[in-house]
Amino acid sequence: MTLKRAIRIASAWSQGHVCTLRDGEAEEYHKMALEAFRAMREAEKNEPLTLDELRQMDGEPAWFVSFLDNFCCWGIVRVVTMSQTWFIAVAGAERAFGDRDSYGKSWLAYRSPPEKEEQNG
Repeated sequence: MTLKRAIRIASAWSQGHVCTLRDGEAEEYHKMALEAFRAMREAEKNEPLTLDELRQMDGEPAWFVSFLDNFCCWGIVRVVTMSQTWFIAVAGAERAFGDRDSYGKSWLAYRSPPEKEEQNG
């Protein structure tokens, strides 16, 4: 079964249309759906971003957490290049979090707030 056909079947079913699978397609369809659900679950994991991921997110929002005082807030990732070095700036944040050398030691960034994490500000 092609991905295009699987999507067409799922779309028809979601709209209440009767859609039948051909002989032998049910097992393959369900395996494809399971793979997709597992991929979605994996994508939803909210691990701390790596410095490389942060560097690629210039202009995008991230959730910043300071280990020094547990302060956290949303901010915009700004990659600032100076001479032969670079650092991460947090635009829109109420305060500074640190530079790339202190990343992982005194602060981290996430794509979204970790579960049960709330904004301080």
